[in-house]
Amino acid sequence: MLIYFLKIKGNVYVIRDKNIYSSALAFTSECLQIKQFITIGQTGGYLGGRGVAPTRFILPDSKLMFQMEMLIDLTNVKELKDFYHQNVEIPVNLTNSELVSRYRYNGDLFDLKYLRKKDPVFKKILELESK
Repeated sequence: MLIYFLKIKGNVYVIRDKNIYSSALAFTSECLQIKQFITIGQTGGYLGGRGVAPTRFILPDSKLMFQMEMLIDLTNVKELKDFYHQNVEIPVNLTNSELVSRYRYNGDLFDLKYLRKKDPVFKKILELESK
């Protein structure tokens, strides 16, 4: 497992927002299975979970080509909404003013100064780690 290879002690926070999809969603879905990885942030509207490469099909008469993913991840599915694999362990919903502030910010959103002072998700992680 990656965490043992990296020899990291303590929690690893995986931050996500509502705009991630594809492999990032697969990664955060997998993180829910690893105790040391803690997902935090927002849920989104895309279908997540682990998947496989899509399979290509060609219709015999029209020669129309299309792709389908041949797998639906059923890991930890208890309710219909769980099929989307949108859950995070610690949800942090941004207010409208926080979203506007982030959008209007001219600097680097990943600058440590911005993260510590203004980013609600990062501030939540600092709060959790200080306990």
